[in-house]
Amino acid sequence: MAGYLLLEKRMLQPHKVDGIAPNMQEVGFIDYLRELRQDVFPFARGSKLRLIGLESVLLDAKDRGEIGAEIHKLLAGRANELDRMGGFVQVVFEWKLFYGNELWFERGNERIPLRGVFGTAKRAQEGSNIYYLTGFNLT
Repeated sequence: MAGYLLLEKRMLQPHKVDGIAPNMQEVGFIDYLRELRQDVFPFARGSKLRLIGLESVLLDAKDRGEIGAEIHKLLAGRANELDRMGGFVQVVFEWKLFYGNELWFERGNERIPLRGVFGTAKRAQEGSNIYYLTGFNLT
């Protein structure tokens, strides 16, 4: 299976001894979107990407619903190529993730949902490591 693995930074090694091994290639989320906008798919098969900075993108947006929909459309539009790349693209969050009817993070009393970007993510757990999965097609 391939897709997006959404997780908190504290679930990664070396922050957690028995944590999830981080993918080697760290890319800022804005840079990732810029790369996906290229005509030629920019990532080689087997690329192990770790994305950072999505919280900043969403927090800086004037209209989170609109930016979330734009990101979703771009990601879903490259789903087949990402799937052929194989494996999981890790999306690392500095902020605590919450899961109920949907996945979100909070800034103060404000809830910032991630469904608009990633669709419905499913909670998963290995030992004490909690993370969330969604396929590249973002359904």
